Amino acid sequence: MLVHTHTEPGGKPLNEDYLIARRHPSAHGTYLCLLADGQGGQSHGALAARTACESAWTHAINQPPHTLSEKGTWSNILQRADHKTSLTGGFTTLIALSITPDLIAGASSGDSKAFFKHPSQTDLAEWTSHQRKNPPVGSESADFVPFIHPAISGSRLMLLSDGVWKYSGYEALKQSFALPAPSVPDHLRQAVLSRAGSTLSDDFSIITIDID
Repeated sequence: MLVHTHTEPGGKPLNEDYLIARRHPSAHGTYLCLLADGQGGQSHGALAARTACESAWTHAINQPPHTLSEKGTWSNILQRADHKTSLTGGFTTLIALSITPDLIAGASSGDSKAFFKHPSQTDLAEWTSHQRKNPPVGSESADFVPFIHPAISGSRLMLLSDGVWKYSGYEALKQSFALPAPSVPDHLRQAVLSRAGSTLSDDFSIITIDID
């Protein structure tokens, strides 16, 4: 499994996105990936995003690793992160998941997205299509929608903040699934700039996971 991350601010000094992509400390074959996009126009968005990811990470690694693939586990973890985030006074989106050689399980709330491409299919599958944007994470009322899918050899999964998927366009996003992972951020950045002008429209964060 190969994991590549990228995050940068868009149009302002402070990046209000935050991400974590690390191996589980007690299960070497398991990766944990988390991405949050702090709510712009509100106070403490950057702190909310960081708190949501770090809280979810801490709760996840304190679970027995095998339970991360069980139905409901990630929703429970993210509800705890929602409570912790509420103490910051800010709001955020949140996607979090675990990846083993056999299974990908997670949950999400907000409008950051997870796209998956099966090696034999042309179109992308959006795993977060049923998530809810409101109430936001940090409200203590966020509704986390779970997902569980097989980990298919040769497939790619990408987690994206809305500063990427909203402004790059579907065709550019689709093309990025055929590129080497380190080339994806530049490809999508150029797609955003070609549509939005000389600067990024929003904070820009990507986690790319290639399953071998």
